[in-house]
Amino acid sequence: MREKNFGKNLRLARVNKGYTQEQLANMIGLSKQAITMYETNKRTPKNSALRKIASILEVSLDFLLDNAEKTSPKLQELSSELPMETLTSEENEKANNAIEFVELFNSLFSPEELRILIEKFTKLADFLEGKI
Repeated sequence: MREKNFGKNLRLARVNKGYTQEQLANMIGLSKQAITMYETNKRTPKNSALRKIASILEVSLDFLLDNAEKTSPKLQELSSELPMETLTSEENEKANNAIEFVELFNSLFSPEELRILIEKFTKLADFLEGKI
């Protein structure tokens, strides 16, 4: 397990579902401290807990475990084309967050569901900008 990314991916998925650490812990039958330890990469869950986490958060084990070989080839290509070395640290962090966001959405939704979400976000942006 690539533990440095597991905690980050777990937190990302948990927050995306709107759960607190305590809520997730209760659903799994663990303590809030256990979730904190997982998210800070101080502890690794047992396989049974890992499967429960993935099921509850509706993400793949590959996403949680950050199996790069399971990442969409298109996403790998796009992220490799980003000029990361020319970015400031803040821009680099934002780019990495954007890539993680896309990977999370890719793991949670089908392409058709993503198209629908994009359409809705586009309409929302247009509304917020006063275009509609």
